[in-house]
Amino acid sequence: MKKIIALMLTMVMMVGLLAGCTSGASEATSKVDQIKSEGKIVLGTAADYPPYEFHKEIDGQDQIVGFDIEIAKAIAEELGVELEIVDMKFEGLLPATSIL
Repeated sequence: MKKIIALMLTMVMMVGLLAGCTSGASEATSKVDQIKSEGKIVLGTAADYPPYEFHKEIDGQDQIVGFDIEIAKAIAEELGVELEIVDMKFEGLLPATSIL
């Protein structure tokens, strides 16, 4: 349960950053501009927690699906960028965000 809560908090922070709900609104705006200029947003996830994110075979291909994935797709669509999903072990999620 702690893993799910930590993952949800990470997602909320990501949405807050994209919405410009930080103390430094110009930093959030510049990050959104950077994402738009790169043309993609990267979602790091540990896809082991249905219904939030999990692996499912669709048309013979392994895909990551779930509630969080649908939210990320909507954010990417709103920004007009491609969504890249990176599946990794849960323990690696927070260290991976430090490179962003």
